[in-house]
Amino acid sequence: MSETPALAPLPGEDGPLPMRYGGEPVTNLEALGVARRLARLFVTSQAEGSGRTIAAMAEVEEWPTETTMTQVAWRVPRGLILRVRARAEMEGLTVSQVVRDALEAYAAGSPGSKVTYPRPKVKGGARG
Repeated sequence: MSETPALAPLPGEDGPLPMRYGGEPVTNLEALGVARRLARLFVTSQAEGSGRTIAAMAEVEEWPTETTMTQVAWRVPRGLILRVRARAEMEGLTVSQVVRDALEAYAAGSPGSKVTYPRPKVKGGARG
């Protein structure tokens, strides 16, 4: 009786991805491999009694659709979120839209690069 051979792990699934400073952005397959590895580590830590429950750390079998949204939370300085809310309101955006755009720009960049936002040109040449 022969067993089905195990599939080769995705990049990042069996260990951290190597740094490729200035190289290509992380691919979907690499992100999926890292997500699977981190989900396994999270399940192990839960089994050891960490008590944390994070739905976003569930096992990921395939790449999610673009309509699949996951609620996440990070700690940020209160003053920062107040300024972000004020600017987003001024621009007619939600904070979720601002964060998604910032995360998309970061994910699309080369490892080691910094995301920058150029100032828009002011009409009439005067800054107000």
